[in-house]
Amino acid sequence: MKFEDIERDMWIRYKDKYWFVYGCDEQTCYLGNGSDDLEITVDDLKQYSMELVQPPIFQQDEQVIYIGTTNKVLHNTIVKVTEVSQYVKGALPYYVKSDESGEWSTPFELQKLDY
Repeated sequence: MKFEDIERDMWIRYKDKYWFVYGCDEQTCYLGNGSDDLEITVDDLKQYSMELVQPPIFQQDEQVIYIGTTNKVLHNTIVKVTEVSQYVKGALPYYVKSDESGEWSTPFELQKLDY
C-alpha cells in the first residue's frame, strides 16, 4: 500500500497493530487505536509495509468475547455490545459491558462467539 492510498476513516495494519486513520496531510497520517496515537510519514512506509483491513462488524446486544488488553477485568470474558456509535467515526465504536465493568472498544478487541 502506498502513502497516497491512505484515506481518512479507514483501518490499516501497520507494524502488527490495527490503526484507525483520523486524517492525513501531504507528508503525515494521524492514526489511533484507542490506547495509542501514531503519526506516520511517507518515509516510514519506505521501511515498513502497511495494509488496508476491513474491521469486523458487531451489532447492539450481540454477545462477544473481549480480547483487548486495555481493560484487565474484561479480558477474555463474554461481554455484551450495549452501544454502537453510529454517528462518530473513530477507533472506539463499540461499548461493551459485563456485570463487572464496561469499555469502549475497537472492532479488533472483540471476537464473535462460535456456537
